[in-house]
Amino acid sequence: MELPVLLLTNGVLLPNAKLKVPIKSRTNLATLDRFVVNKGVLGKSLMLVAYRIEKEKKVFETGTVALVEQVVCWSYNNFVQYTIHLVGVSRAKIEKFAIPVSTVQQLYAIEGM
Repeated sequence: MELPVLLLTNGVLLPNAKLKVPIKSRTNLATLDRFVVNKGVLGKSLMLVAYRIEKEKKVFETGTVALVEQVVCWSYNNFVQYTIHLVGVSRAKIEKFAIPVSTVQQLYAIEGM
């Protein structure tokens, strides 16, 4: 399955867990704008949460498929800040890593998702 990628350097999202992620990098902001905000179907968007070591630019081969619950946006003085609320669906093996969309295989599925 192909999913848009959200890169994290701190924390891990596990299945059934909730996580609020402030969007700070240009890469994550572009992904959010293209695949979630402008899609208009919040709460139904799936994303791959991939984990990387910032200093090494290495992306781990296992990530988490996540459901977008909510996107919060506020602006002040021509500055826009997004925070995305995610719920972990399942762990996933990253078969082909690319930005903005990667190919993944779900390692196991959560019932009801």
